[in-house]
Order: sequence, then structure tokens, then C-alpha cells
Amino acid sequence: MEWYPEAAANAERYTQIVWYK
Repeated sequence: MEWYPEAAANAERYTQIVWYK
């Protein structure tokens, strides 16, 4: 699981994508 600064801003949609992968 990888995390990026951008993900923090788009945590709503990123959380689903990052968590899915």
C-alpha cells in the first residue's frame, strides 16, 4: 500500500483506490 500527499487531499476517493490495491 502506497501513500502520497495528493491522497491526503483526495482521501475520499483515494482511500478506496489505495485500499483496493
